[in-house]
Amino acid sequence: MFANIIMNTSKTMSCFSDFPMPEDFPTFIPCSKAMEYYQMYADHFDLTRHIQFNKKVVNVRKTKDFEETGRWEVSYVDAMSDGDPETQTFDGVLVCTGVLSKRNMPDYPGQSEFEGKISHSGSYWNGEPYKDKRVVVVGNSFSAVDIAVDVSKHAKETYLSTRSGLWILPRMYTGTKPWDTVLTQRWLFATNSVPKIIQKTGKDLMTRFDYGKYGVMPKRGVLMQSQCINDEVPLRLLYGLLKAKPGLNQFTKTGVTFTDGSTVEDVDAVIYGTGFRSECPFLEDKTLFAELPQNRYLFKQIFPISLEKPTLAIIGQFYIYGPVAPTAELQSRLAVRVISGHQKLPPVEIMKKNIEETRVGMQSQWGFTNANMIFTYFYQIEIASLLGVEPKLFKMFFTDNALAMKCLKGGCVPAQFRLQGPGEKFNLARKIIMEKS
Repeated sequence: MFANIIMNTSKTMSCFSDFPMPEDFPTFIPCSKAMEYYQMYADHFDLTRHIQFNKKVVNVRKTKDFEETGRWEVSYVDAMSDGDPETQTFDGVLVCTGVLSKRNMPDYPGQSEFEGKISHSGSYWNGEPYKDKRVVVVGNSFSAVDIAVDVSKHAKETYLSTRSGLWILPRMYTGTKPWDTVLTQRWLFATNSVPKIIQKTGKDLMTRFDYGKYGVMPKRGVLMQSQCINDEVPLRLLYGLLKAKPGLNQFTKTGVTFTDGSTVEDVDAVIYGTGFRSECPFLEDKTLFAELPQNRYLFKQIFPISLEKPTLAIIGQFYIYGPVAPTAELQSRLAVRVISGHQKLPPVEIMKKNIEETRVGMQSQWGFTNANMIFTYFYQIEIASLLGVEPKLFKMFFTDNALAMKCLKGGCVPAQFRLQGPGEKFNLARKIIMEKS
C-alpha cells in the first residue's frame, strides 16, 4: 500500500464475511479507510489482546514428537531489541506472511553505473520526493501502473516501461456498477460466461482507447496476461502527463535505453514495479514451501501435502483478481477446521493429482510465472464447497426465494459463505446479502 492508493475491488466485495464496511465508506476505498476498517474489525471481535506486536519469527520447526502430536516449536525475537529468541509450542501454525515478502529487483546492464536513484514499489509511499524530477517506472501490472499515475502528478516527466503492454480495465464495469459485483454473479458462473464477458470487454476497450498510439498495446489477450484496474491511466496518457515506453534494455550513467532503441536522458529516478517473490525463511523444513509456485505442493494452495499431520497451513500465498481479505478468510476457516481435527483432508495421492491438474490449468493460461494467479470467486466457491459453506441454492429457491435470487443474480458477496455450515450466521448473512447484493 501507499498513501494515495485506491483499492481496485469494491467495499461490498472486499469485506470480511460477517463484518460489512460502513455505509459512509466510498465504493472503492483509499488506503486510510482500509486501515480504519481493519482496526474496526479487530476492535469488534476483540482481537488485539491476542496479538503479540513487534515480534519477529525466526524459526518454525516440528517438535520431536510431531508424528504423534502434530505440534510446532515457534522461536521469535523482540523486533525492537537484540534479545535472545524465545520459543513456544503450538498445536497449529498458520503462515500468513503473504506474497509481498521479497522484492523482485531486476539487474539490467549498466545498472550499477547509473547515477540516479533506483528503488522498488515496496518502499514507495507518495510522489512528493519526485517533484520536478524525470522518473521511469518499470512494470506492467497493478503496482507499477498505480505508482506511475501517482508520480505523474508530481514529476516533471513520468515514463512507464512495459514489456508486454497493458490491459487497462475500469473500476465501474457498466458505468453504474463495480466490475466485481457484475462479474461475480452466480448465473454467469453456471453458464461459464465470465471468460466470454472479459474477452468482450477487451474488444470494447480497443474501440474506446487507441492502445497502439499511446504505446501500451497488449501483446496477449485479455485473459492471457496481467491487467491493471485504473481509471486515470488513459487520461494521463492522453494528456501527455504519462508516457509509455517498451521494455527497459539497459542503463547509462544518466539515463535508460529501451528495447526499441529509444532513450530517455537525465533520468533522476527509476522505480521498479516488478513484483515480489514469496519466501518463508523461518520454516526450518524448506520442502514445505518452495519459492516458485510451480514447485510447491500445496493442496488448494493451503496445505503442504508432505506433512504427516496437517497442522501447518499457508494463507494468502496467491495473486488474485478480486479481494484478498475474504479469500484469505475462507482459507483460514478451512485451515482451522483441519488443524483442530474437525475436518479431514483427502488422501495424499488425490491431493497431489488435484495440485498437478490446477498447475496445468494455471500454466496454460499464464505460462511459467512466479505468481499464483487465480480468479478469486471461482477459488472462493472451491474452498467454500470443501468447507461446507457453499449455499445450496436449489433448496433455497423453495425455502427463501428472495434470498436465492439475490445469491444468483447479485454479486457473490462474502456473506453468502455464512448462510450455512461451520461458522454459520444466517440472520446476519441474509441481512447483508439482501442489502448489499
